[in-house]
Amino acid sequence: MSTSFEIIIADPSSPFEERELLDAFGEYGDSSGKILVTMELGLRCVTRVTENIKGPGENGTGSGHVKGTPSKDNGEGKFESRLLLQPKVVLESVLEVLDR
Repeated sequence: MSTSFEIIIADPSSPFEERELLDAFGEYGDSSGKILVTMELGLRCVTRVTENIKGPGENGTGSGHVKGTPSKDNGEGKFESRLLLQPKVVLESVLEVLDR
């Protein structure tokens, strides 16, 4: 298949990244601290990108990726990855919200 969908859960050992994760209680205070748990799963779309993409004014020797989105070559070809839905997580900062 040229496109696959991957379920994403947050890695508790990694730091909180706002562009990749969504803080479930972020509207109640600052998002800080370690990740305690993933409340909702995320979804990523990974698409194999062909090597020769013809575009306006190109001679068929395209760069092998879609404009504006990074592609990675893992030895089996180039892949474009798009985050469709961010995983929702609970951070340590929720304890401050609960103490109020």
